[in-house]
Amino acid sequence: MNDQDETGSELALADDQPREQSKALADLRSHAMATTPEAMRHALAEYSLRRNSFRVWLREQLIEGVHFGFPPGCEPKGNVNPKQWVSKPSLYQSGADFVVDLMGLRSEYQPDMDGWVMAGSIQGCFVYKCELFSRANGELVSEGRGSSRVGGKRDTNGAVKMAMKCAKVSAVINAYGLSDLFTQDLENPPDKEEHEVPGKKTDATKTQPRGKRVTPDQLKAVCVRYRTWITNDTLVAPTPEALAEYASQATGAEFTAGTVLKSDNWTQELLKKFSDEVAKHEPPEGM
Repeated sequence: MNDQDETGSELALADDQPREQSKALADLRSHAMATTPEAMRHALAEYSLRRNSFRVWLREQLIEGVHFGFPPGCEPKGNVNPKQWVSKPSLYQSGADFVVDLMGLRSEYQPDMDGWVMAGSIQGCFVYKCELFSRANGELVSEGRGSSRVGGKRDTNGAVKMAMKCAKVSAVINAYGLSDLFTQDLENPPDKEEHEVPGKKTDATKTQPRGKRVTPDQLKAVCVRYRTWITNDTLVAPTPEALAEYASQATGAEFTAGTVLKSDNWTQELLKKFSDEVAKHEPPEGM
């Protein structure tokens, strides 16, 4: 990232008017279209310079492998046009803690029962909400949600800790608009110990014969049935995270919000398990 932009030169021309520019920025945020073009120009220049300066400094302080990193298998590969796609690392809890301390915040956690219901009220699934408050005035700055479930080497305590960790990372990313720098993906994949070296995955889904492959339309049809059932029962549409949790529980496979809607990650056997589980909650035909 480059902290030198066109707006920086505009600000440099008016460094002797910091109070006027700060007022212009405040006016822009309170009543944007009522400000004068001159005040708006100064306000946008100030905003751009402040935002870029903070983000450049933050990336210089955070250490890859300590505060952020790429989950195994998700590292950038090959030559990709950055205008089409940019690989983003996951923000770790240590990185979130760094930002919380820097900005003078404190975190509070509480179980998110509404989120748990949206996830299908799955036993062994834990959903938590993290709220970030200013230590100076107690004002609520941001909030985030995270979920995790018991399974493999992750017991109840581990699932709760992971849900709280994900919620905190989400709250930090939401608070300062860092979603274009970091993702909220888990820093440790399910069933892996904290410092376990990832081994060869022996249970990876193999390429299926053409006649046994799941098509995008087949997957979409079952997902629409799931969405309809959940929405009718809870009056709230499910999130991709909730769909991934439910699909994992129903099939015994591991899905995330980023993989559950990709037909290549499914087999006909898994899709049938998912479809059969959804069918248990649907009203009989004709009703």
